[in-house]
Amino acid sequence: MNNMIKSTVAGALVAAGVAMTAPANAGQYVNAQLGVSEIGSYSTAYGSYSWDNGLALIGTYGIELPSVHKYFAVEGEISKSIVNPESNNYWGGLGSHAEYDYWTAGGYAVFSIPVHERINIRARAGLVYNNWDITTNYCPATLGCFSYSGSDINPSVSGGATFKFNENINFMAELTSFDINDGNFHLSAGAQFRF
Repeated sequence: MNNMIKSTVAGALVAAGVAMTAPANAGQYVNAQLGVSEIGSYSTAYGSYSWDNGLALIGTYGIELPSVHKYFAVEGEISKSIVNPESNNYWGGLGSHAEYDYWTAGGYAVFSIPVHERINIRARAGLVYNNWDITTNYCPATLGCFSYSGSDINPSVSGGATFKFNENINFMAELTSFDINDGNFHLSAGAQFRF
C-alpha cells in the first residue's frame, strides 16, 4: 500500500509540473496503456539471473506546445506493475522464486510527426524515476526472507505511433526504455484521449 501511495503522489506531481507549462490555448491529452514489462538480466556475486515478462499500467498527461514547434509536446507519465516480472533462478538458485515490483514517474519532450492523415510517428526523450522492490522465497531460518529495494533516475527514450480513430480518440502503440543501463522497457498499447 505504501508504494501505491508513493506512486500516486509522484504521478500527481509529474502531472502538475507538466500542467504548469501549458499556455491557455494548448491542446491537452491523456494516454492510458497496458504494457508488457521486460526487465534486463542481472549478474551478482550469487550468479546471473533473468526475469520473465510482467504487465504494467501506464498513464500519461500531455500538453502540445505549438509555440515551441508545431509537432512538439511535453508529457508526464507514471507506470505501475500489476503482474510482477518473476525469476526462478534468483540468488544463484538459492531462492527458487523472486518478484520485481516497481513503479516509475517521468517527464518527456515529445515530437509527434504526421506521416498520413490518420497516422503520427512519436519520438520521446526524458528522465524517469524508477522505484523497485525485489522479494524472494529464500528465507533462511536465522536470517529471514531476502529482499532488496532501490530507486534511481535514468534517461528514457521512446518510439511509437498513433492512429486517429476520431477527433478525440487515437489508438497508440509504443516501446519505452525506462532504464537504459539495465535494459528495462515497456512494450505498450492503448488509447489517447484528447480534450
